[in-house]
Order: sequence, then structure tokens, then C-alpha cells
Amino acid sequence: GVKLWQGEDLPHASMQDGQLEVVGVSGSFHLGQLQVGLSSALCLRQCRHIKIATRETLPMQVDGEPWCQPPSTVEFAAHNQAWMLQRQTEESAGDISAVLDEVLHDCEAEKKISSTLRLHILSELARRLHT
Repeated sequence: GVKLWQGEDLPHASMQDGQLEVVGVSGSFHLGQLQVGLSSALCLRQCRHIKIATRETLPMQVDGEPWCQPPSTVEFAAHNQAWMLQRQTEESAGDISAVLDEVLHDCEAEKKISSTLRLHILSELARRLHT
């Protein structure tokens, strides 16, 4: 949940550009500092392909998955893209609520649902969007 690739002098990061953002952290304490905003990651570069040669076992993490990598050469490249789901932001949640309210209002006006059911659905939507 920490944005590691950030800074005014850095190129924009996008999931659609085929670029990998390579960052470095010094350890778990540094990760803790990043989590609470007391530090920033070392932003190394953006690239389409990267090769890392290690001389000793090093902890690594890719896309949130950690492991200890023995001495070796590791290559990373973007391969395919997949659609990912993410939680709605407050702004889009408000848009969804407004559209659904309009649809439910029309359904109530056409006697397809009762006003009690419309209010219950809207209440449940609000509860689920804010949990």
C-alpha cells in the first residue's frame, strides 16, 4: 500500500506503459518508515527489462511477494497485462450512489419496488462502500 515511486523529478508511473519501476529499500525498518511517511525509497529507474546479478543471498520482493534469493542472475520483464480490481475511491463511490439512487427512484416511480426497499438498498450500498 506504499507508493514507492514518487518524486517531482521522476517520470510518471503508469500500469499501461509497459515500464517497470525499480526501487531500493535498505531493510524492514526502512519499509516501516516508508509506511508511515518518514522516508522515501531509492528510485533507481524505469525500464522494460532488468537483469540483477547478486553475489550473496538477498531478500527480494516483486509485486508484494517476498523471498530470499540465493546468489544468481535474475531477469525481470513485463510480459502480459491483466485487469485488476481495486476498491472504489470516495469520489467514484459517490458517483455510483447517485446513479443507483436515480435508477431506484425510477423503479419506485414505476411501482417495481417500494420506497422502503429503495431506502434499504441505498442504506446497504452506503454501508458496503464505507467499510
